[in-house]
Amino acid sequence: MRELVLVRIRVAQEARTAVLKEAEIFGGRVADSSTEGFVIETTGDPEKLNEFISVMRTYGEIEVTRSGALAIALDAKKLRLQPPVPTKGGSQVEEKAI
Repeated sequence: MRELVLVRIRVAQEARTAVLKEAEIFGGRVADSSTEGFVIETTGDPEKLNEFISVMRTYGEIEVTRSGALAIALDAKKLRLQPPVPTKGGSQVEEKAI
């Protein structure tokens, strides 16, 4: 399971190098930058990302966007469809995947 986080950080000029080094430690990369700061993206397990966010907060004002947990199986599973589900009126509705 992994998660993606984007952190927008406003940082003083003298701390920019330190922020970039911290981001590198967490496997982050700069997605955008300006004279006011950076947008840094990184992925990983939620605990790692919580720590990354905590570290970034020590450098200045931040805004955080998280994807939530993401996962994909390596095994290809076949999709099996069930017969349509009848409704009270006797008509059939959508098929459900299991």
